[in-house]
Amino acid sequence: MFKLSGSPVVWRHKADELKHAAEVLRIEIDRSFKEANEHIERNQKSGKQEILISKPIIISTYNMLLGFSIENLFKGIVLVKNPEHLTDEKLSDKLKIHDLFALADLAQINLTDKEKTFCNIANEAVLSSGRYPIPLKANAYTNIHHLCDKDIFEALFIKLRSQIKWYLD
Repeated sequence: MFKLSGSPVVWRHKADELKHAAEVLRIEIDRSFKEANEHIERNQKSGKQEILISKPIIISTYNMLLGFSIENLFKGIVLVKNPEHLTDEKLSDKLKIHDLFALADLAQINLTDKEKTFCNIANEAVLSSGRYPIPLKANAYTNIHHLCDKDIFEALFIKLRSQIKWYLD
C-alpha cells in the first residue's frame, strides 16, 4: 500500500493540489496589491498620508506552495525514471530533500534561465521564508518580498507534469 500511495501519479496529484492552493492565495495577493495601489492614489490626490492597515503579507507562503508543487513534480519524475527510489517500506533518502535545484538534477531536468530564477525564489520560500519568521543566518533572505512569476511557474509546471502524464493514460 505504501508503494502504491507513493506512485508518480500521486506525486502529480499532490502537485495539482498545491498549485490550486497557491492560486487561491494569488487572488488574495492581487486584491491586496490593488487595495494598496488605490490607497496610495487616494493619498496622492488628497495630500494626506493615511496609513493602510493591511492583512498579513502572504507572498512567501504563496511562493512556498508553488515551490512545493514543483518539488512534488520533480519527485514524481524521479520515480518514473528510477522506481527503485520507492520500496514497499520507505522513500529513498535521495528524495527526502526540498532543494529544487538538487531535485531538478536528480530528475535530470535542464532548467532555463527563467526557470532557475523562479526556482531560486521558490527555493528560499520552501527551505525557509515560507515557513519561518527568520532565516538560520542573518541576511539569508534575499527574495522574501519577490513574488514568483506565475507565467514562468505555469510553463514549468506544464513541462514537468507532462513527464508523468502517461502514467494515467
